[in-house]
Amino acid sequence: MIRKLLPVALAVMTAIPAFSAFPFGSKVPKSDNRVSVFPGKVEKKETNRALMTRSEAPESVNFSYSGPVATALTLNAQVAPVGDTVYIAFEIPAKLAALYAGDEITHLNVTTGAYISGQKYINAVRNIKIFTAETKEDTPTCIQDAELGGDAWTEYSVELDNPVRIEGDKPLIIGYCFAVPYNQTYYIPIDMIPCDVPESSMVGVQGTNAEEPPVVWTSFADQYGATCLGCTIKGDNYPQSAAALFDMFGPLYAAPGKEFKYQFLIQGKCVSTETVEILSTIGKGEPIAQVVTLPKPLPYGEFEVIEIPLTCDEIDFTVGLKFELTKVNGQENTSERTVLYGEIECLPEDKVFPRVSLIEEGTGTWCGWCPRGIVMMEYASEEYPDLFACVALHSSDQMSTSTVSAICSRLFKNYPSAVINRTTSLSEMSTDEIAQFAAVYGTLPALMGFDSLEGVVNSDGNLNVDVVVKSGYDMDNKNRYRLAFYLVQNGMGPYKQTNNYAGGRQGEMGGWEKKGSSVETIYNDVARYIAGGFTGFDNSLPVTLKGGEAYSYSVSMPVGSVTADEFNLIAFIVDNQTGEIVNAKSVSVENTYYSGVSEIEGDSGLVARKFYNISGVEVKEPSNGIYIVRSVYSDGTVKTAKTVVK
Repeated sequence: MIRKLLPVALAVMTAIPAFSAFPFGSKVPKSDNRVSVFPGKVEKKETNRALMTRSEAPESVNFSYSGPVATALTLNAQVAPVGDTVYIAFEIPAKLAALYAGDEITHLNVTTGAYISGQKYINAVRNIKIFTAETKEDTPTCIQDAELGGDAWTEYSVELDNPVRIEGDKPLIIGYCFAVPYNQTYYIPIDMIPCDVPESSMVGVQGTNAEEPPVVWTSFADQYGATCLGCTIKGDNYPQSAAALFDMFGPLYAAPGKEFKYQFLIQGKCVSTETVEILSTIGKGEPIAQVVTLPKPLPYGEFEVIEIPLTCDEIDFTVGLKFELTKVNGQENTSERTVLYGEIECLPEDKVFPRVSLIEEGTGTWCGWCPRGIVMMEYASEEYPDLFACVALHSSDQMSTSTVSAICSRLFKNYPSAVINRTTSLSEMSTDEIAQFAAVYGTLPALMGFDSLEGVVNSDGNLNVDVVVKSGYDMDNKNRYRLAFYLVQNGMGPYKQTNNYAGGRQGEMGGWEKKGSSVETIYNDVARYIAGGFTGFDNSLPVTLKGGEAYSYSVSMPVGSVTADEFNLIAFIVDNQTGEIVNAKSVSVENTYYSGVSEIEGDSGLVARKFYNISGVEVKEPSNGIYIVRSVYSDGTVKTAKTVVK
């Protein structure tokens, strides 16, 4: 019985286009205390590896198709029950083997996967068998038993008892296998950089009842990239003109005819890489070759970032991109992983609109890990005020409301959680993820936008909202696009926030590691009411949208849940076919219905006043800066407002 491995789930951010990916160096997630997220920076534990500098030829090289670990494929009990054998390998094809002819593989470099034990990741796969095969059709031949350490997401370099010679005219498959020890999900580390080299991601599962059947290999390279596995090659025969194209980063939008730039992450695969040639094909245009001279020669295995200028004249919603690393040192590139694909929008600037993305965060005062969400949302508001509209959806605490709880139940299964535009899950809820999203989507415009948004509170406690929406292009709407609204309040509290980061045992968390386990906190971005529900108001936009025309919509909603004399009104457009929020806009509204005190200084009857920093933590002696001030008066009135202390 042979079971084919399936990508049951991926612990990755959704809706991030392949290859326009993230700024380089941010691909490895940081440690997290929630078991739903892949943590782990790979720690290398090496055995007898020769180091090399830029000035000398290597005695050995570390061969791998894989880039840094980014996430993991999940292998569950339905695919691989206890006792089945899992095979993980890569192939050195004959063409590539010729470049290393006569050299020897001295080590297999295995990055361990993980099982979940409590709230920790462990490597329960300690005993493995190293195997080789000449082709995928051959039965793998065990060449050595080996033992790995118990740390998950860690690279172990296993020295081979008998080095494997690379024959120049034969392909070689090398890897390891193990018997599944637990009836639960196992995580196989991958680099999440899709590539056109199927040999870089070879995984198979062999059932226990089979009578030595061939292993049926499955490759996910074109979807999820390479498995994190490699080998050390020692000898005196190495490629002379080889470099791999690992990743690229650039805008998702370009105005027709205007120059934009793309960066590429390359890895040297020869003794010294001095120049590379990138062949760029944009849309239906002819390929254009550009030669880049590196700042200094790049040794085998080291990485470098290069940049090239581009222009796009093909106006379309989706323009295909193809980049190929064709030459190294003026000669044909003999490496694998040489092609990357992507896409870009190329639309006239007068037909698109600035995009504001909506962050919806699931949180609660009872949630000990939720301070990470406070840090993240604060960072998004301060660093990218024009890019994000932030909404904190509180569940089962003093700030939750019935309309907000209904949204929480639709969006979140775990706390803390957060999603951008209801398409991009912030799995780590970190400032890095916000910065990465901003780098990718910060210049991507929207096809629909807001001409105006106004809100006026009446004496009866209702907010009258008038909004004007435009589309850059003709669209057949048919109730696809709808409008919805959040009422959001700052300066709520103080309430006690449970803090699992107290004492620093979980590492740094924006200063919360220096606070106690229960922290009196003032809360910002608190959702008090949503109008239009999860899917927006029916018929709030017409059946047909004409490009360039403005469409008005008016709605009334109560403001009784808002306990401040000012709040934010956030309007957003929901695409009910995809679930995506395509644009948002936030404005400040004066709440004349609320009977709070209108001035901070000079009010009579002041009983107490407390200052809180922008993280919501009380400050006994405020210095220069912005603070939230909470004033209590003799008649019981409580006033919360932002002020500048000089």
